[in-house]
Amino acid sequence: GSGICIRSVYQYFPNKELILHAIVQDWLVELEEIIVAFPIDSYTKSDRKRMIDEMSATVSGYSYFTAKKRNLGRLLIVATNTYPQLDALYQKHIEFNIDSILVFLVKAGSKWDESRMRELGRYLFAVRQTIYHVPNDIAEESVLLREIALIALIKESLL
Repeated sequence: GSGICIRSVYQYFPNKELILHAIVQDWLVELEEIIVAFPIDSYTKSDRKRMIDEMSATVSGYSYFTAKKRNLGRLLIVATNTYPQLDALYQKHIEFNIDSILVFLVKAGSKWDESRMRELGRYLFAVRQTIYHVPNDIAEESVLLREIALIALIKESLL
């Protein structure tokens, strides 16, 4: 164990739902910090190939889909159906990701309108959710397929 008494934990968190909420919130903040830290404003439209390559490397370099994080992702998806507070937190996270994709596409010079870019964002987020459910032995291939789809869709949006 961790050497922490269960009663001590409940001094800070009155119930299991709030413990889970704190864990999930920390995890989502960690993911969002990676996206926010990407220096998107340092690129010009002529740098868009480099920007796409570096964004892809940034996202794939962070081990979103390690077995531990995939288990946490699965837990989050199941828990959002049970606890409304988590669902609200997760919906906010989804919108953050979609907004980030929109900013990225606009900066990359996408010719698509906002609704189509948001649709792409929702699609990419849904693909990411599916990766949480694949067996660990094919997770890496699933992540590569997602990255290929992301790059192909971004390139199509730039045409």
